[in-house]
Amino acid sequence: MSCKIVRLYAGLLCRTTLASPVFAQAGSPQQTQQQIQELQQQNQQLQDRLNDVSRALTRQQQDISALKNAPQQVPPAPGLGDGWKVGIVGGRPTLYSTDGRNSIALVGRFQFDVGEYFQSKAPGPTPPDFRTQKDLNSGFNLRRARLGVTGTYASDWKFDFVTEFGNLSAVSAGAPGSTVATLVSGSILTASLSYTGIKPLTFVAVYTDVDGSFAEAVSSADITFKERPAISNLTTNLDANEPRAAFGVKGSGSHWYTAAYVTGSQNTTPINGQQAASVVRGVYLPVKTADALLHLGINGSYVFSPPHVDANQSATLAKTSLTFSERPELCIDPTQFLNTEPISAAHADTYGAEIAGAWKSLWFDGEYQGIGVDQIKASPAQATTAPFLNFRGYYGEAGYFLTGETRPYSSAKGAWTTVQPVRPFQTSGRGWALGRLRRDTAMPI
Repeated sequence: MSCKIVRLYAGLLCRTTLASPVFAQAGSPQQTQQQIQELQQQNQQLQDRLNDVSRALTRQQQDISALKNAPQQVPPAPGLGDGWKVGIVGGRPTLYSTDGRNSIALVGRFQFDVGEYFQSKAPGPTPPDFRTQKDLNSGFNLRRARLGVTGTYASDWKFDFVTEFGNLSAVSAGAPGSTVATLVSGSILTASLSYTGIKPLTFVAVYTDVDGSFAEAVSSADITFKERPAISNLTTNLDANEPRAAFGVKGSGSHWYTAAYVTGSQNTTPINGQQAASVVRGVYLPVKTADALLHLGINGSYVFSPPHVDANQSATLAKTSLTFSERPELCIDPTQFLNTEPISAAHADTYGAEIAGAWKSLWFDGEYQGIGVDQIKASPAQATTAPFLNFRGYYGEAGYFLTGETRPYSSAKGAWTTVQPVRPFQTSGRGWALGRLRRDTAMPI
């Protein structure tokens, strides 16, 4: 732009000089002299303006040269932050250092369940009869009420401490397997420490959630229904799930995930001797595109030493025993519909196969799970035999988002993660994701 201005002023000077003789021939000597003086003044003014533009252009060129020759400023080194900040990070109230290496955030979850058991009120011609059977607790349950903190220290260390104030637990009525009331109590759900400094591995210890199956790896905030499939709970309650004492290592890439743990007992289980087991899981994604996904996985575990409970020992039950029980994927009543009662056991194992997939708004997943129990006699004098026991089950579920969303997948944990609605919730207009869901479960135990 400056060069154009210079050329414009120069052109004006030339045209003014050439026009002078014409004026000189047109008028008297006095008029000509006056016109010459006016033109000289105009020329001087234009010359002054030209000089101003030239000086401005020179300063601009000097400024450009100074910027080009200036040394590049080095960003501050990590760890030189001068304070802390408070904000909402990932939807959580967070206190974090300005260098991003340290943080602590509040976490919580609130899930309320309401349901009804349809029981016949008419006397039955043959047992069971409603007059002698337990009246199931239809109504509501504060299924999950969690509060805790999560954070990082020096970038590579991660800590989690979460308490659980929800869920119903049974109160014994005196007879084995019977209950008369339910209660809600607080307990430690997670108290773990993780190290992420060796990529792509993560080391985790203390009380944590051991993802021994695909269903368990999906967070309770992201599961399809309020409860996970019953067969998954049966297998993971043996030596995985949460809150489980464990030490493990996990690793993941864009198309794979693997995890291995050494586990103990749950912190809610009062026993004399600690259980010892191992849990492994592996996942591979042969298909992973913007519109399609295919997940193939396997999992398994082995209980080296079942829990030792001296109070359980009797003529028909050994000190080391295992119990498999589960509610019917509805937890408003603590009654265990499926209950094997304690089984004297020396060892136990689980094995499973996983499959999941998605194509645009359509998704599905399922698992086949098996359980083996190395049964033993309660004592050498026991007359009955103790054969090896095998239990198995499976589930499958599928869904379709009518509002156009896709179900996101996390390679970092080999499972589904949080759905993001196309239109976030708002007080007016549309603002949610709508889908059609179905699950089928079978447990021939």
